[in-house]
Amino acid sequence: MSDADVSPDPPEDRPAAHDHPKGYVGFIYEDAFKELYTGTSTASADPGEEKEAEGEAGAAATAVNPIDGEINLNKEAEQIKGIEDKLLADGNHLDHVQKLLRTIRQAAREGDQEEAVELLQRWGLVMREQLPVPESKLKHRIDPNEMEREGLIIPRRMMEDMERFYEIKKGTIPQHDNLLAISKPEEPNHFKMTKSLQLRADTMQVKATLTEEQKQLIAADLKERLRKRPRMPAGLNADQKAKNREIVKRMQMKVNFLKNPRFLADRQGKDRGEPCPFWFTPETVLYRNYEIGGLYQIHVDFRNATGISRRLRILPCNNTAFSIKELKYDKELNAERPELVGLDPLAAVVAPGMAAHLTVSFAPNTLNDETEFLTVCTEIGDYQLPLLARRDQPKLKIDEPVNCGCMLAGNNITEPVRIQNLGGEGAFRLIVSEQDAPEDYCYESYPGQELTLVVGSFRISPASFYLDANSFTDLSVRFEADKVGHHKCPLFVEGDNGEKTPITLVAVCDAVRLELTRWPTLKDEMSPLPIEEGSCAWQLVPWQLNWTRPGTQVGHKSKQSIQISNGGFMPMRVEWALAQPPRQILARLAVGAINRLTDKLINEIHDWRVHLPNNHLTPPCPFKVEPASVMIEPFTTTTFNFTFEAFGPVGSQSAVFAYLMARDVPDSMACLLHYNQLLDLQDEMRPDTDYSKHLPLFGGVVSEPFDKKLRTNGSMDPLDIKVADPKDCAVSRVITAVCLQGQSTGPTISTMPRAIVLPGDSLPFVPNVREIKLYNSGSHSSYFRVRLTSTLHAADANSIDPLWVVSVPEVGMKPQEPQPIPQADPQLEEMRLQAARLAASWPPLPPEPGLPGASQLPGYGALASCAVEPHEGRIPPGGAVTIRVTLRAVHECDLDGQLVIDLPLDSKSSEPAAPPLKVGIAAAVRAPRAEMRSKSILDFGVVRAHSRHTLKVQLTNPTELPMLLQLRQFKDTARNHAFPVESHREVVNLFVDAVNRRSQEGFAAIESEQYLEAAVQPWVHSRSGCLDQSGRRKFGAKSRSSGVEDELDAIKFVSDEE
Repeated sequence: MSDADVSPDPPEDRPAAHDHPKGYVGFIYEDAFKELYTGTSTASADPGEEKEAEGEAGAAATAVNPIDGEINLNKEAEQIKGIEDKLLADGNHLDHVQKLLRTIRQAAREGDQEEAVELLQRWGLVMREQLPVPESKLKHRIDPNEMEREGLIIPRRMMEDMERFYEIKKGTIPQHDNLLAISKPEEPNHFKMTKSLQLRADTMQVKATLTEEQKQLIAADLKERLRKRPRMPAGLNADQKAKNREIVKRMQMKVNFLKNPRFLADRQGKDRGEPCPFWFTPETVLYRNYEIGGLYQIHVDFRNATGISRRLRILPCNNTAFSIKELKYDKELNAERPELVGLDPLAAVVAPGMAAHLTVSFAPNTLNDETEFLTVCTEIGDYQLPLLARRDQPKLKIDEPVNCGCMLAGNNITEPVRIQNLGGEGAFRLIVSEQDAPEDYCYESYPGQELTLVVGSFRISPASFYLDANSFTDLSVRFEADKVGHHKCPLFVEGDNGEKTPITLVAVCDAVRLELTRWPTLKDEMSPLPIEEGSCAWQLVPWQLNWTRPGTQVGHKSKQSIQISNGGFMPMRVEWALAQPPRQILARLAVGAINRLTDKLINEIHDWRVHLPNNHLTPPCPFKVEPASVMIEPFTTTTFNFTFEAFGPVGSQSAVFAYLMARDVPDSMACLLHYNQLLDLQDEMRPDTDYSKHLPLFGGVVSEPFDKKLRTNGSMDPLDIKVADPKDCAVSRVITAVCLQGQSTGPTISTMPRAIVLPGDSLPFVPNVREIKLYNSGSHSSYFRVRLTSTLHAADANSIDPLWVVSVPEVGMKPQEPQPIPQADPQLEEMRLQAARLAASWPPLPPEPGLPGASQLPGYGALASCAVEPHEGRIPPGGAVTIRVTLRAVHECDLDGQLVIDLPLDSKSSEPAAPPLKVGIAAAVRAPRAEMRSKSILDFGVVRAHSRHTLKVQLTNPTELPMLLQLRQFKDTARNHAFPVESHREVVNLFVDAVNRRSQEGFAAIESEQYLEAAVQPWVHSRSGCLDQSGRRKFGAKSRSSGVEDELDAIKFVSDEE
């Protein structure tokens, strides 16, 4: 075979596939093995490749056997082997890629599971139910570039071209890039600021015309205008017009019609997903609001929705409640015979658009919902027509379980139970469980009353009822039991459709379970303790509260607290009462013959004399309980405070019994249990909350009932109580009792020092300050009050108190110390300060004799003034108070007095809480004494006759009080040597006057006619003839003051107040 023989024909001369004769397949082999016929590849355009192809073709031509014309296929076998190897390598590569993808997917799945577990453990969130499923982690574990290199498809990028195409058609993005906008910058270069222009603008402070906000506002305005501009209709471009022409051209081409699909019908068409050829009208046969015994019919049309005629057959269901009649067809032939309409066998084939008619009947035997199907048999498969019987079934809503409350044993309660119907109407009745039916249940019916179901301790009425749609009813549940414990009654509410709704009635029948939680003398809480057989349980109950060791200070209150808890499910109203015990009980208490409570004491304590509440905290009953009456809620604790107030006299003792009563208790012993029974209930009827067990109080079981009354109206009329049902009555019982004993004690006050003694000699007129301290070593605060002279009666001649005791409010505050004047004469300033201190001496001296009515004033005749500050106050427990005592004597005396400190009950009371304290005051008051320095004898030596020689004697005052001195002859006793002043106050006034006259001398002379000497001129002695200049009088001359009584010079006295 030559090259010319195997060369292909020109394309224009080669016939097309549809031009060959029918059955010709030679062109297929020619196309498949064109390389063998041509010897060259048509796909290669490279000259080098053409030369290689020519060489290969020549080799192939030489390989052809010229004898038999067979073709050498070794090269093809090698190519096939190469292709097989490549496919095998590709298969291995694909397996590797699949394994890698599975590994990545498994890692992503494990990451999702770890995240879900962490959310569940940390936050309690469940994925997909409580939290949306997040984005898979597979996206972040696969490298898109690696997938592209492996030739794998990225799903997220499959529709990018199509989405871009649609976005271009919608005009949201441009088809081509705006090259002009890319090449042209937004702002020309000649508009840009250079460095020099920027410096010039900064120097000249050139500012922009528009701010950034204005620019943004203008840009937003332009954008809004562009948005409101009408959009121009988009026209077709050249490509779209070419595509439209192609569509028109294809529409003008002739096609071959298919054969009638009816001949190609297949019964397996439904399995392939082909729709039913008939339309069902209605699509679902639904029956509503039916009753038992009725007959209901619905007509169903089966219309042919295809373009060819179809056959139809209907098969009934197995449920006997549904039935069907024969199919009726629309008449297609024999229109002239109306009696054959729907019965003509020629009409069994349903033409396109025609329908077949069927009547479906429903005869319910129950009110429940029914669900069945009719089988519609067609040429392409069997389809189902749903048959539904739907009645608006009643739907009951009941709070489960129904808590009927809690009551004390022997009582009864009635609670309403609401049943709501959220569905349709229906009739209902109450029934018990058939599997576990109780033995003690029955239905009660009385004329004129509703049916009642009695199950154990529960009575429910009505036991049968009817509910409309979206309505409700209230059942009355009466619970009455004598057995303590939890009661449960499971029931069912059966409807007329046979459905049963469970309802469980629960109630609690409890006892009086008061428990002692804390006692003041015990550190820990009271815990329940078992008792031995034959022992009395009262020995476990504490019963004494004492204020005797130590007692309580008179005028003060002391408290002790106990805690009582309610260990039951019912709130308990309790009340305390204080009763005066009989003398026999008091006598036994005094000698310690009562060591615990007894059943007899609890039973008789209510008959003792009771102290009314307005007599509490009074001397007859110095005790009180707070709160006296309280409602203790279930499983809560209440604190009761017992108060004792000490009244005088000191050392008095009081004893009272306080008993606890439980009010509104049923008049039955069913709710009153003994100690061991209460211990068992602590475990059997334990609440869900964290409640600790304590010591049960069981006094109610041994106490007689009292204060019987009706529960309904609280009437205590004996006639009403006699005719009433005992279960409708309430009584009170004593639960426990507490013995209260207290003793009054006085305050423990001590003084330090016990006496104020001024050492040595004290000056009169000058104040002396001392301090005493009062110490309170007791546990309560105490009060003190210094007994003042003003609170006593006026003194008489026979009883004069040496001290005038005053307080600061009576005599005023102490004057302030004088301050020195700077830059003053030191000598004058020192004398001025000393005079000012003496003039402002505090406190004032007692009233002086000679003043009008002085004898009637407090403190008259007293030797000294005694000012105390403070004179009254409060001493805290364990504290001390300092009292400042200022003592100022009037004149020389031996002072011996005392301060009396009263201890009242409080700051306003005058009743003493203890005997008064006495602090002695002793002092030796003496006037100042002058001292003579240097000389005690004046030695004049030899003195010339009739001449004068003068010597000086220096006298000093060592005290701060000025003194008055008088020189007289030692042997001159004939005359009355009286001082010109009578008191130290006058001496001080003289000193103050001298200071006011700016005198700098340390003394001042006081002239007196008694010692006033007349001026004597020098005279000549008669014997010696000498001139006498000594100033002596002549011998035998009389003095001008002889025989004349001395008179004092007039002195201005300054009052002590000034």
